[in-house]
Amino acid sequence: MKIHCVIPVYNTQRYLRQCIDSVLRQTYHNFDIILVNDASTDKSRDICLSYQNKYPEKIHFIDKAQNEGVDKARFTGLRFLTENYNSGGYSS
Repeated sequence: MKIHCVIPVYNTQRYLRQCIDSVLRQTYHNFDIILVNDASTDKSRDICLSYQNKYPEKIHFIDKAQNEGVDKARFTGLRFLTENYNSGGYSS
């Protein structure tokens, strides 16, 4: 069974690396991470992109243009999963 971890991101540059690294260190390896940047104004976007470039098969990045809050960011990640998982693959 594959686990999908949706992580909403908004101005979390201080803690974002720690969060992502914590998920990557899990002993269960059949998972992926969907990072949803909710229009951060700090370096969070750059951090997300660097992780996506380093782990392209494991990390997917969605960059929202407008901040809409954590609930909408989370639902954006779920929508990504629904659209791409049901179609048989991801389009990063």
